[in-house]
Amino acid sequence: METAVAHPGDNIWLTLYWQASEPLQEPVEFVLEILGSDLVPVGRLQSFHGRGLYPANLWPPGQIIADRFAVQVDETAVTPVLAPIFVGLAGQETRAAVGEIEIQPADWPPVAGPPLAKLGENIELTDVSLMPGTALPGQVITVTVQWHASGAPGDDYTTFVHLGEAGQPPSATGDSQPRDGRYPTRLWPAGAVIDDAYTLTLPADLPDGRYPIWIGLYNSTTLERLPLTRDSQRQPNDAFLAGWIDVTR
Repeated sequence: METAVAHPGDNIWLTLYWQASEPLQEPVEFVLEILGSDLVPVGRLQSFHGRGLYPANLWPPGQIIADRFAVQVDETAVTPVLAPIFVGLAGQETRAAVGEIEIQPADWPPVAGPPLAKLGENIELTDVSLMPGTALPGQVITVTVQWHASGAPGDDYTTFVHLGEAGQPPSATGDSQPRDGRYPTRLWPAGAVIDDAYTLTLPADLPDGRYPIWIGLYNSTTLERLPLTRDSQRQPNDAFLAGWIDVTR
């Protein structure tokens, strides 16, 4: 990979290395796909090797063939995302994962407002909302948030979304890495603004009542929660009260 970070519309440069184990009678085409958010293709190239100037039927068996080329990222690619790259031969379903490309927006979205909370040294929670506010047992709650990286986090963190009283085992959870794991926090540059959403399913036997939903971050490896502060004050359980859900049948 020659390109580490790209934006929609950019060309990504890379080199694939091939080897034929035996002589080929006919040239074959290869297919390269870049998969973005929700694994929707955001870049694709189908071509003969060497852009048609050195097709595979000309290769000496056993020789390593370097094939350098560019593929364009779609202008409509949803960002940010760490997009996997897959390669295979035309007419065959098998694809090999050969790399990843970080695709950032040309401009980060505006920050929703002053920080509601600070998590660790480099992440701020700038917006959070719940939908719906009133729900039935078994219903799915969507927690929409905005993160702002005041500095580069450097590590991978997972978001916890918990239903229930603070300090007690949660009645329901919706833990997930930001953006469903497709743009991990270790990649966030300083200044990044990440609009995100998480889901939490209410238990089918949850009694009627009013329940709090808490949100925060923990280290994906150690499971240790990031210190969470409001107005420079450390919060109990390092959790932020995202809102309340009224459960009624």
